[in-house]
Amino acid sequence: MGSRRILCLLIAVGVASTAMAMRPGRRPGGGGGGIPAMQDQTDMFAAGQRAFEAKQYLSAKELLSRFIDASVGDAKIPAAKKMMNDAWLAAADQLWNASDFEGALTTWAEYSQQYKDEKEGTAAKTLARQKAGDEFTALIKQQKFRAAVDLADDYKAQFPDEPALVDAEVFQSGCIDMMSQAMKNGTDAQTLSELLDQVIADGVKEEKLEVKGISPWAIRLGLANALFQHNELNKAIALATKSAADCPAEFKEKFQKIIAQAMIARAEAYSKFGNLPMLEAALSEMDNAPVGPEGKATQARLTADVKKKIAAVGMAAHVLKMDKPVQGNGKWSDDGAGYTIDGTVTLDHATINVTAGFVLDGGSITIKNGALNIDGSNAQPVIFRNVKIQIEPGGSITANGAIFENCSFKENGFSFSRYATRWKFTECLLVNSNFNGLGGELGLHIADSVIVDSKFPDRILFAPNPGDAARTYRDDGNQVMDDAFIRCKIPPSFAWATQKCFFEDCKVTGNEMWRSTTTLVVKLAVLPDDVSFVDRLRFATTFEVQGIVNYTGGTVADVKAHSLVFFQYVGMGGGDKQQQ
Repeated sequence: MGSRRILCLLIAVGVASTAMAMRPGRRPGGGGGGIPAMQDQTDMFAAGQRAFEAKQYLSAKELLSRFIDASVGDAKIPAAKKMMNDAWLAAADQLWNASDFEGALTTWAEYSQQYKDEKEGTAAKTLARQKAGDEFTALIKQQKFRAAVDLADDYKAQFPDEPALVDAEVFQSGCIDMMSQAMKNGTDAQTLSELLDQVIADGVKEEKLEVKGISPWAIRLGLANALFQHNELNKAIALATKSAADCPAEFKEKFQKIIAQAMIARAEAYSKFGNLPMLEAALSEMDNAPVGPEGKATQARLTADVKKKIAAVGMAAHVLKMDKPVQGNGKWSDDGAGYTIDGTVTLDHATINVTAGFVLDGGSITIKNGALNIDGSNAQPVIFRNVKIQIEPGGSITANGAIFENCSFKENGFSFSRYATRWKFTECLLVNSNFNGLGGELGLHIADSVIVDSKFPDRILFAPNPGDAARTYRDDGNQVMDDAFIRCKIPPSFAWATQKCFFEDCKVTGNEMWRSTTTLVVKLAVLPDDVSFVDRLRFATTFEVQGIVNYTGGTVADVKAHSLVFFQYVGMGGGDKQQQ
C-alpha cells in the first residue's frame, strides 16, 4: 500500500468511516485488574502467576522471563519455566484466534527456535504447520484469497527451512485468484501493483496471469498514472521509463505519454521552486526522453531561463564551512544554487532562521543552546537531504513546511531535565529520516505531517515508581498528532505518544510494558486491510500496574493539501543514503 491512497483519504473524509470499524482496546486475552508493581523477585513471580491466571499471557511470559533471569538458584524456577512456556504458547493461540496469523507464526517460530533441539520445539513447529495448513484451506474455500496467500508467505518467512505450506500449483492458483478478486473489487493501483510483485516473487509467471485476463502491464500503467496524479513525479517517471523499455507495443505509447506529462510538470514545478541544480537535472533528463513537441518547447524555454540564472549566481552549490561555532542571530536564504555543508556547522547560543526555498544537501548541524527555525511554504518548502542534525540540551529545531529526506536526528549530551531538547515539525514531510533515540530528555512535536519509510525507537517515559504516565504521554513534550505514518516501524511506546494519527502498512516492533497507575487512550485510524496493525499493538503492550493502554478508533485531522505537492520534490538530487 502506498501514500497516495492515504493522503487522498485523509484529505477527503478524515478517515472517520475506517476508524469507526476498529474495536475498542482491551487487555491481551481479556482479564481484569492490572499487575501490581514488583518490589522483589518473589513479587515478580507472583505477578507473573496472577497475569497467567488472568490470561494476560504476554505479560506473564515477560514477567516470568525476568524472574528466571534474575533468580539463579531459586526453588521456584522450574515452576516459573513451565508457566512461562505455557504462557508463550497460549500467547500464540491468542494471536491466532484474533486472526493475527503473522504474529502467531512469529511466536511459534521463536518458541521452536528457543527449543530447537528438544521435543517442545518440534511440537511447536508441527502445531504451527497444522494450524496454517488448515487455515489456508479454509480461506481458499471462503474465497479469501489474499489472506490465504499472505498466510502462506508468512509461514515461509517464519519457517524457511520447512517445506512449503501447500503444493506449488495450489498456491499459485490461489495467487491468481487473489489477483482476479482484487481487480474485480476495484482495488487501488498501488495495492494491485504490490500484489502483482508479490505473486511474481512467489513464482507465478506473467504468462499465466495473462491467460486469466490479468495484464501486468495494465497494472503497471495504472500505477504510473496514479503516481503522476498524486505528484510523485520522480517515481512516475522512473516506473514509466522502465516499463516503456520492456512493454508490448500497445502499451509503449501510453507509458511515453506519462513520461512526457510528468517530465513537463516536474520541470515547471522545479522552475517555480527556484533551485537550479534540481531544475537543471530535470531538464537534462528530457534530452533523450519522449517528451514530444510540447516537452521540447518547455525544455527550451526553461533552459534559457536557467542559463540566465546560472550566469548570475553560478551552478555550484554554496558551501557552508565554519571554522568556529556560529553565535548570535542569522538567516539562511537560497539564491537558487543550493547549499551543502563541509563538515559540521555548530550553532552555539545562536538563532538561525531558514527561509522558504532553501535547499541543503549533505553535512551535519549541531545545535548548542541555540535554535534552528525553518519556515517553508506550500510553493517553496525548505528541503534538507542527507543531513545529520544533532541537538544538545538547551537547543531546539522548529520546522514548518519542510521536507527531510534521508536525514537523521540525534540528541547529544546529557541532562537531568525532561525535554532539554525540543524538536518541532509542523506540516512537514519526512522520508527515510530517523531518530537515533527518543529518551525523556527529548521533547517531540510532530503535527499535520506525513512520515514515510522511517523507523522509530522506543519512547519510554516512566518514572522509577509508577505514577500517572498517561499525563506524561499527553504533555507538551509529546505532541505527535494528526499525522500520517506510511510504511514505518512503530514500537508500542512511540504509539503511546501519538494522538489521532493514521497508520498504513506500518509494522509493530518489539513488546513493551505500560507502567502507570492511570489508563492511556490512544486514538488512531487505519484502512480496513490494516486492522491487524491495531491488534498487534494491543498484543505487544503488556501491563504492570492498574493502568492500561486503550487503543481505539477515532477521526484524524486533514493532512494539509500541500503534503501531496511535497512528494514531487522527493527523489531528485543529492543521493539517497541516510546520514548515520
